[in-house]
Amino acid sequence: MNISVTEFYRLYGFPGCSGCIDCTHVAIVPPAATMYDERSYVNRKNYHSINTQLVGNQQIICQKKEQIG
Repeated sequence: MNISVTEFYRLYGFPGCSGCIDCTHVAIVPPAATMYDERSYVNRKNYHSINTQLVGNQQIICQKKEQIG
């Protein structure tokens, strides 16, 4: 992790940073109403989506859950 902190500071000037996080909505086909409550998947812009969170390292490469401290 010290390598990430050092590299973030060297490359981008962010002290004490070991990763970056971002979230986005990914549009989906509405689930079958018999299996799930399809209203649970309607976002504030009134379309069906799921919220996805990504974590990146100093090279802005997405990390797998197992790779995150």
